[in-house]
Amino acid sequence: MIEFSYPVKIVIEPETILDDLFWSWMRELSENLKRRWPNAYSALDRDGLVMHDLVCSLFMGKTKPRKLGRTLVEGRQKTWDSPALNRSEKFAMLKQVEKWAMGFGVALPVTSDEYRKGLTNAR
Repeated sequence: MIEFSYPVKIVIEPETILDDLFWSWMRELSENLKRRWPNAYSALDRDGLVMHDLVCSLFMGKTKPRKLGRTLVEGRQKTWDSPALNRSEKFAMLKQVEKWAMGFGVALPVTSDEYRKGLTNAR
């Protein structure tokens, strides 16, 4: 049962919108590349998880290695979610993915006004 004794305010944060856009692009790229080149991109999944790994590897690099006591912990692959990206880093990543996709002739859908505004402000 839901308690309705106090008001609830729902806020959609721009970062959530950018996250949604990123993941929709990962799915779109996966479907598009797999359809065009089924042999080369057969490992791509419908959810865009493999594409996520690919674009993160291409554009984000790794974290810095750290020394903990006598142990050297190698840097790990940065991802869309870890370590956390700030808003401008998300815009930069989206711009790189969009440019990369255009190289394949894939025009990604831009349904987010937040992304359009961010691109305009970043110039």
